[in-house]
Amino acid sequence: MHMVIMGAGRGLINTIRAVKPLAKRITVVVSSSNDTGIDALIRRMGPFPGAAVALQIIQLFGTDASAGRLMQLVFPPFGTPYDNVPFAVFDTMAHALTSGSLSDALQRLRNILHCELDVLLATEQVHDVLVRGDGIQSERSSLYFNRVHTSAVQTLTLDPPVVANPAVIQALKTADAVLIAPGALYRDVLPTILPDGIGETLRSIRGRVLCIAGLTTVPGHTDAFRAVDYVARIARTVGRGAIDVALINTQGYSAEELAVLRSVTTTPLRYEPADREVLDALGVVFVGRAVRTATRTDGSADAASLASHDERELRMGCMMALKEGV
Repeated sequence: MHMVIMGAGRGLINTIRAVKPLAKRITVVVSSSNDTGIDALIRRMGPFPGAAVALQIIQLFGTDASAGRLMQLVFPPFGTPYDNVPFAVFDTMAHALTSGSLSDALQRLRNILHCELDVLLATEQVHDVLVRGDGIQSERSSLYFNRVHTSAVQTLTLDPPVVANPAVIQALKTADAVLIAPGALYRDVLPTILPDGIGETLRSIRGRVLCIAGLTTVPGHTDAFRAVDYVARIARTVGRGAIDVALINTQGYSAEELAVLRSVTTTPLRYEPADREVLDALGVVFVGRAVRTATRTDGSADAASLASHDERELRMGCMMALKEGV
């Protein structure tokens, strides 16, 4: 089975780990719009989009341990923009500048680290994400989400509009299944599926398209959302008929766990049976399963684990959802 997994962040990593035993081939499609941290450095080096997520995935899933240790070496802090930047970034960008192709440089890193995943940038064109929320003017997402907002995000656009990486379109067309991994909706998920051509392709392919709902809200992103709102926002972005099935967590949280989540200003993405009507209206099949990480035996919990999918349960949930979507 050939699976394409789209997204960024911890949700993408958890999804890859969960479904890796199910797929003979995995293509990972990551967002390339970030302009902070290592991505800011990459964008200053040449006419390249953000590639930090792609570099992270290749390093995490590379199987050559000795090469991996080399690529993870960092320069000691000297108060420069290069402090704590892994050697993999400089090595990859040097080859990108020499060859003129960031995709070729990423492929070279895959070969060095023996990474079996095919990792692709959603688009190879430089762009930003613009957000319009409680103001009249749109602004770059890196600035917008650094402030507290009193209303929901109204629009999210790519500036300038960009076309999808042709290799991504080809991977989607040949995939048996496409998984939209959970994550921060406006930072990780939507920027990955917004490049021109991705929505149209998802609406036309033969492979099943599964949207995995996140577990908790993200401050400044989805504060008042329910799980169905999360799925609906993605479904409306790619267009009716693109998403076949949604996997939604149906396991609740204890009072103690809710208190832990509130301490970091987040809450569960709730699901209620009546929400299925929204999915029905969107033409999306509902699959519910307890996919959140199980409560620790000692009763303790931390916010990160409460917002993470359990690897085994996510794997089983994906199997159920893809079967249900046929």
